[in-house]
Amino acid sequence: QQQQQQIQIQQQQQHHQRFNAAASRNHYKQVASKMDKDLIAGKERIVELLIEAGEKNLDEETIKQLPTWEEVTALYGDKPRIYGLDQCDKFQKSGDAGEHFATVAGAFNSGTNLMSELLIYNCHMPERMKKYGPRQRGIRWQVPWGKHNPPSDYRGGRQTYKEENYLPENVMPAVTIKDPYAWMGSMCRHTYGGHWRHFPEHCPNLIPNQVDIDNAHSRVINGVEGVDVKTLKFDPHAKTVPMRIDYQSTSVHHDSMAHFWNEWYAEYFDADFPRLMVRFEDLVFHAKEVTETVCKCAGGELNRGGFQYITESAKRGPGQHGAERTGLLSAILKYGNDKDRYNGFTKDDLQFAHKTLDRRMIEFFKYNDPPSALLE
Repeated sequence: QQQQQQIQIQQQQQHHQRFNAAASRNHYKQVASKMDKDLIAGKERIVELLIEAGEKNLDEETIKQLPTWEEVTALYGDKPRIYGLDQCDKFQKSGDAGEHFATVAGAFNSGTNLMSELLIYNCHMPERMKKYGPRQRGIRWQVPWGKHNPPSDYRGGRQTYKEENYLPENVMPAVTIKDPYAWMGSMCRHTYGGHWRHFPEHCPNLIPNQVDIDNAHSRVINGVEGVDVKTLKFDPHAKTVPMRIDYQSTSVHHDSMAHFWNEWYAEYFDADFPRLMVRFEDLVFHAKEVTETVCKCAGGELNRGGFQYITESAKRGPGQHGAERTGLLSAILKYGNDKDRYNGFTKDDLQFAHKTLDRRMIEFFKYNDPPSALLE
């Protein structure tokens, strides 16, 4: 009886959320119909997305700042890019479907929390619910080996969770990946487990310039005083700026930020176990389509009652970290065009990134190369 009451409360809460979202959408449809057509020209698709999501800050000044759909498609194309869809059937037919989970992994700053919330609010695993009851919906916010940990080192042994039945072979990870140029900028703002010598005057910094050389022995790094110089050794004559990533019980060294992006994601790109890789940018501009694809690939179904967008920052609440917003509106404004994509890079950095970044992933996910004017 207590369980039934909890289910009824949950259903009421979901109904209340859907009612509010529907009311908000109807209100903003009325507002949009009164907008100056010239104001939203070329931005109709973006405005429609925000209205459907129930965005509450859609005023005239905000619309002026929105990218056009042409700008968005110039960066990412007009359709999502998802890697690993050929593994869906294999996963669904493996083991006991009642033990399966849809879950999330990804490097720091790649949108893992956004992907988690989209699945939590919109997807459920019916076979698991049949086996364990309606509260066991089969969605977890990270893989059992830890969402930021490299699978080669953790998937087969060291695991974040020791929970019975939450085993690596029972999960279908949605691995979030982000445009490497934008991602390096995000790492400069929020370093998480990344450690490398960098300064506001030069970051992202792949190839050391005079700023890096002049501060090679500084104990103040990126505004933080008292840094142990030995911890972040830097050879002023080095060809690249090395990076160290600290995980739960180990550290991994990479020749540069670009090498980290390559090497971390290659473990999933070349994996022999079922997984999907999804672009962060598609979670912003094609959230419903991508969430449905990931959910169904894992053997799940979308919840009834309408799709729930994540309009507020996904970095909040238990298990969440960081301050960089990935809410829908702020993400559209930030990632809808390339005006900030190359901030902080020198020409040497961009040339190095262009030469170093894994072409297989750059081409599959259709991330644009820097314009020739910035490389010459």
